[in-house]
Amino acid sequence: MSFRLFGFPVRVGFWFFAIALYLGYLRVPAGTQGAPSLDAWWVMAIWLPIMFTGVLFHELGHAFAARWFGQEPSIELHGMGGFTAWSSLVPLSPLARVLVSLAGPLVGVGLGAAAMVALWWAPVAPGSLGEFALQSLIWVNLGWGVLNLIPILPLDGGQVLAAAMESVLGQGARRWAYLVSLFLGVGLVAATLAQNMFVATALLGLLVFQNYRGLQLERRLGADRPLVDFLRAAQAQLDSRNFQEAQQLAQVVAAQAKQPDVRRHAQHILAWAWLLDGNIEQAEEQTRVLSQQGEVEPALLGALRLALGRASQAIEPLEQALPHRPEFVAPRLVHAWIETAAFRRASELLSSAIGHMISHDAGRQLGVAAHDAGEFQAAGEIFERVFYRTGDGTDAFNVACAHSCLSDEEKAREWLNRARKAGFHEVSLLDADPDLAPLRATSWWSSFRSRFSGV
Repeated sequence: MSFRLFGFPVRVGFWFFAIALYLGYLRVPAGTQGAPSLDAWWVMAIWLPIMFTGVLFHELGHAFAARWFGQEPSIELHGMGGFTAWSSLVPLSPLARVLVSLAGPLVGVGLGAAAMVALWWAPVAPGSLGEFALQSLIWVNLGWGVLNLIPILPLDGGQVLAAAMESVLGQGARRWAYLVSLFLGVGLVAATLAQNMFVATALLGLLVFQNYRGLQLERRLGADRPLVDFLRAAQAQLDSRNFQEAQQLAQVVAAQAKQPDVRRHAQHILAWAWLLDGNIEQAEEQTRVLSQQGEVEPALLGALRLALGRASQAIEPLEQALPHRPEFVAPRLVHAWIETAAFRRASELLSSAIGHMISHDAGRQLGVAAHDAGEFQAAGEIFERVFYRTGDGTDAFNVACAHSCLSDEEKAREWLNRARKAGFHEVSLLDADPDLAPLRATSWWSSFRSRFSGV
């Protein structure tokens, strides 16, 4: 889910909702978890908006503070909470990063404190939904704010620690911040495990692993560490579709980077920025350079080949990239399938574990194109896959039409019956669609038609 709020792009991932639902389930009063009662549903209805707004307001605190310092923030809510990124040609000073990092928890602490005062003074009955709502406001806002002040990366307290160390130690500060985070994290893992706080142990263990990975990355980056902020800013500008700014930042990194991984990341951003900005020749040249050094990101390779009019060569890399970037890849993959009449291949992918990444409407577009091309077998299979996902009677009707064109009257009759049961009621299509002409000439048709129309 994506939207804009106060001018900030906001993206909410699937795992945010999944974790929010799980935490809400844990807060359902005892005795209602086995078979949710009305009270349990009310608990979830209260909990989810509080969880959503609490984490969102926390991130808005970061975003407004970053905007104050001239940045262009964007917000993402994910399974571990939220993340606010920003892009600018001028990186923030350590003091500015401290203030931006503290802004989010301060918002949460303020909201949580207000809810605590309300709980003390408001006339709410013990055990009521009103008390649950105020307690949840405290738990989410005050609890999340205080938790984020723990000095472990990537929590806000850890960001404050890293910025403070940078002001004292300079470029090597990030490595020390990871080391301190590792030391504290391991200690807290041991403490929570001793108290049988297994959920907290798992979360802290994940933070410890992230810091270990971060420390390894710092060692690999070496002298390229100052370029990472520019690289992140270039990626953020690319994500915001500010292609020229992304090109400028990526060119700086590509020219100065000493580590191959850093240089290749910048070159990938350059190729993407040129491609999406319509500079196909420059994108092709940059991709050629990347291919000489190693593998090219499949989504980039497929999109470039499609832009160059090489749809048949674009299909394989786009199929590889579909699980990783479905929103970007799916419409381009469908276009390539249709342009090359690769309908059987499309049908096979729709039947696979990643077939759900092709939208219902895109599947229907494929089915219509296959039918118009005379590929009735593939058209029937595609519409059948769409029907199993949607239950829409029109999709079942289109499967019947495909089987009728294949002279398979038994299958066509079966799917027409399914269409009727699924709610298809376009009698005019039944009477006029040329695909069904062979069926209309049979004795079966009159009895079916009378049942269908209710005559």
